Amino acid sequence: MKKITLLILSLLYFSVGYSQILLEDFESDPASYSLYADGVTSNTVVTDPETNGTRGEVLKIITSTSGAQWQNAQVTLTNPLDLSTSEKRVAVDIYSTSAFTMLAKVDDSGNPAAASQKNHSGAGWETLTFDFTDGADGTGSANGVYVKLLFFPLRTAAGGWPGSSFSSTSYVDNITSMLAPPAGDSDATLSALTGGVTGFSSAITEYTVLLAAGSGVNDIPTLAATPTQSNATAVISQATEFPGDATVTVTSADGTTKIYTISYAADPNPTTSPSAPAQLSEDVLSVYSDTYTSVGGLDLDPFWSQATDAYEITVGSNNVLKYENLNYQGLQYATTDVSGMEYVHVDYYTNDATAFQFYLIAGGENLFDIAATDEFSTGSWVGIDIPLSHYSDAGRDLTQAFQFKTVGNGTIFLDNI
Repeated sequence: MKKITLLILSLLYFSVGYSQILLEDFESDPASYSLYADGVTSNTVVTDPETNGTRGEVLKIITSTSGAQWQNAQVTLTNPLDLSTSEKRVAVDIYSTSAFTMLAKVDDSGNPAAASQKNHSGAGWETLTFDFTDGADGTGSANGVYVKLLFFPLRTAAGGWPGSSFSSTSYVDNITSMLAPPAGDSDATLSALTGGVTGFSSAITEYTVLLAAGSGVNDIPTLAATPTQSNATAVISQATEFPGDATVTVTSADGTTKIYTISYAADPNPTTSPSAPAQLSEDVLSVYSDTYTSVGGLDLDPFWSQATDAYEITVGSNNVLKYENLNYQGLQYATTDVSGMEYVHVDYYTNDATAFQFYLIAGGENLFDIAATDEFSTGSWVGIDIPLSHYSDAGRDLTQAFQFKTVGNGTIFLDNI
């Protein structure tokens, strides 16, 4: 049963005067204690100052300051705050029409004071939560058992101190003390996440898992997740389509949530390299290929103000060119006489390109539209032989070939040019 105890607003520090208030005692359980709520009566209880009066009666604890004098509210607790063994916070609903900073302190003989201060905007009722956890947001380090809880104005929003005089009539309601959750109770992270995820870190909440082109929803790995804290839960929502997302929602013991998202998408990279060309080396002028010696002077990524990201990747043991986010991309080589050759050979691979044009630059440029041919396809390596006559008939000087240009979209891989 809760007991009603007479508590005194006493003279302390710079305070003057006193009045009496009745507050409920701390209870040992549950973790949230009611110190003051509507229905507790005392001679300092007044009507809710807001016009709607929905709170009924509230407690008037701070009247005003004048010079070096002001009132504070001191609450003597029957069951003390033991800040040496647990973490505690005190929440207070405070009404004010003037912005100011309120200081809350816990104090007792033989123990150093722990202080916490919070700003009030002056917009009416606000809930201020004072943290006495080892000086978490105050000026003192809490260590000991405290039986006194004090509230008083510290300064105005403009920085004036009580010694400079200011008026600050405030009202409070619903003084509650809360046990801060034990260490780990707010931990909503995972310690392990399997199901195709690589590079897992508990702090990273978004992952992309690439599956081979042509995969379906049945190829998506099954997720498994382990919360960091044993008292947390993890709810897994597997992906139901491909491409698609899976999520893991982790909820800690205190209700904190964190969501990990795993996106499954088609791997734009080929899993195999193209077949090695079978032509004899004396029949080939190689610009880019691991099979032959290059004509030299190679620049894989000349800067033409393109948006394309161009770089080399290794597929198996073979190097290929990757043009990502393709709009156009150049490839430069030593000026070469190709008038004695018959074809330009290109191996390409793409999963998503819908446009693909290949230019020979030799005293001007002309395109060959690979995407418009019957040979164009996605999801596998394709080798295409473009007749050099296609370019020479358009006026290109085959004795002065020195660049290729690729125009298209999506991601395209090239090899054996």
